[in-house]
Amino acid sequence: MPVPAKLILLVDDSNDDAVLFRHALQRAGLDNPTQVVPDVDQAIAYLEGTGPFSDRTQYPMPAILIMDVRLPNKDGFELLRWLGQRPHLRSLHVVVLTGMGDMREVSKAYQMGANSFLTKPLKAQDIHNLASGFSAYWT
Repeated sequence: MPVPAKLILLVDDSNDDAVLFRHALQRAGLDNPTQVVPDVDQAIAYLEGTGPFSDRTQYPMPAILIMDVRLPNKDGFELLRWLGQRPHLRSLHVVVLTGMGDMREVSKAYQMGANSFLTKPLKAQDIHNLASGFSAYWT
């Protein structure tokens, strides 16, 4: 019996980008279930299992967190800071989405605990390469 793919929590305020992400996953041949939240506060609620995300059957803990750093109200670095204060979430594989060529954001994200990064716009091959490199998190 095949092992089910692990859940991805996507933190992105753009519905269009969320649709493109899911499409890129499919094109990469990955069938990971994906939950999407639009901001840092909802990501924290999801990860804590509070508020509308308290039902862990419907909202299971993700294995992978993919987050845009440019979010409304609080940026993705606030989420990285919050994650860094929670040792029980260290097994979460954190992937930062950044604009093309913004290596300052990438460097800062790595310093704050991110494991990987992808550039927007997302390409299926980039997601496939990431999943291959860190397969234990994806399957």
